Amino acid sequence: MGQDRLPILILTGAFTTIYVSMNSIGFACVIALAGALARLSKNGPAFTVATFYISFFRGTPLLLQVFDAGRITDSKGRTNDLRHALFV
Repeated sequence: MGQDRLPILILTGAFTTIYVSMNSIGFACVIALAGALARLSKNGPAFTVATFYISFFRGTPLLLQVFDAGRITDSKGRTNDLRHALFV
């Protein structure tokens, strides 16, 4: 009974993956364009913020950024591991 729904589930998963990927790429392009324009700006604060942002993300390893994104903070300021909250 469950195998007859398998193609629908796979197709739904594929469309969801494409949808999330396209939205993420669009959002990343907007952030990158804003950072690039701020970096070329003669406005001091915009240049400083953009330079810090770009240097921070280029200077830290991607694996460290992924692990840090997996941490959440509750309302009392305690940091919990998202993987632990989801899978335990």
